[in-house]
Amino acid sequence: MKVIHKEADVKLKDVEAKCKDVEVKHEAGKRLWEVEKKAWEVERLSMIDQIEEVEDMTIATVGWVCGVDTKLIDCILLRHLLDLTQAKLAKLAQLTAPPGTNCATQSILWRDALGTTHIFAKRLQTAQKLLNRADT
Repeated sequence: MKVIHKEADVKLKDVEAKCKDVEVKHEAGKRLWEVEKKAWEVERLSMIDQIEEVEDMTIATVGWVCGVDTKLIDCILLRHLLDLTQAKLAKLAQLTAPPGTNCATQSILWRDALGTTHIFAKRLQTAQKLLNRADT
């Protein structure tokens, strides 16, 4: 009976030692996690500052361009609106484009489908055919 108790005591002490090792490793891991967490927070705050700086510069640049050259901004906005409209027409005409294609590429599909003629009546007729319309 004493032998069994001694073996049990040895096993118990071995398990207790292993538990102590696990606790020490756990505490070390927690300390490391806290250090890394603080470093990540510092990096996150730095990135937020950089993003705000870029946003401020962008706003300042747009303000400067708009104030200096309104004709240029009008041209850019009109081109953008035209691209969006042509992209929508390409979708309505079911012109195929790869998934994830941007509006500019879709507007090119529409322009290519209309052809190179500069005769308004022919372009209108082609557009109506693309949109499956008899007359509008």
